[in-house]
Amino acid sequence: MQVRLDDRNLPAFVSNDERGRKLWDSTKQVYVLRQFRPAWSAQGRVHSNADAVLRTLKNAPAEGLRPEDFDLVRLRAAPDSFEESTDAMAQNEFDIHLTYSLVRYISQLCFGRVDPR
Repeated sequence: MQVRLDDRNLPAFVSNDERGRKLWDSTKQVYVLRQFRPAWSAQGRVHSNADAVLRTLKNAPAEGLRPEDFDLVRLRAAPDSFEESTDAMAQNEFDIHLTYSLVRYISQLCFGRVDPR
């Protein structure tokens, strides 16, 4: 997990603009505080709280937000293959991606979808 987060290259799901990079920094901070432990899985299993996050992202229109902003299609497909995968990198990528999407969701709720500037 730490190796992926320390990589200077942004993941494909992070927009390479000022806001995207700030959200990525916030995502990394989540894992620093968790001592680089996964937030949404353990021992090859996705926690039920990950399902709750996915449902929250799916219900984004109720908050005036767009689910596609959170890469929901890709995230919803991942848990099915996640439990079958023994690839720790793929499991970590899902975990990080879900955290990033949640950070982005919270940011949009608090500060809006676009920078008014």
